[in-house]
Parts: sequence; C-alpha cells; structure tokens
Amino acid sequence: MSINLYEIRLFWNGNTGGAKAHGAYRHLMLVPRIIGIPSNVQLIDYAPEVGTALIRDSKGVERSMSTEERKAVQSYVRGLFVSPIAAGQGA
Repeated sequence: MSINLYEIRLFWNGNTGGAKAHGAYRHLMLVPRIIGIPSNVQLIDYAPEVGTALIRDSKGVERSMSTEERKAVQSYVRGLFVSPIAAGQGA
C-alpha cells in the first residue's frame, strides 16, 4: 500500500516506516512510541481510509487494533505534523 494514496497513514515494518497527515510525509527511522500501543510492536499498518489497522508483536502475533489503539495512532500521526505556532504555542 503506497503511503501517498492516503490522507492519514502510519506504517512501521520493524526497521523503517513512514507517517503521513495534512499532506505532509515523515520518514520514520525509529519505532514509533505511541502511548496505548504495546512497546514490543514489530509492525504497525494503519490506513483508516481503507479500514486497515494492524499490529504485529515481537512474537509474530498479528491482530487488529482496538478502538483505543486506533485513536492513539490517529492522535500520534496528527501530532507529528502540528507546528508549535499552529498549536498556539509559538510567538
């Protein structure tokens, strides 16, 4: 799934990944640390526009994200692209 096809997207394959929101893209070189997502995550595949929301842990167990996990990932992705000025914290 190309990250460019979606408005909101987060992908992590255990080595690298990417995030997209608000028309911007960010390459990820470290596993995203998301409150509410297990710390032993090896795969995150999140593309809500097509109903994809998967996690794979370090034991290779893949499952769908819970509603709470989906909300946490959505918030994380959107937060990657909010500038301090846009958030009302700038000068």
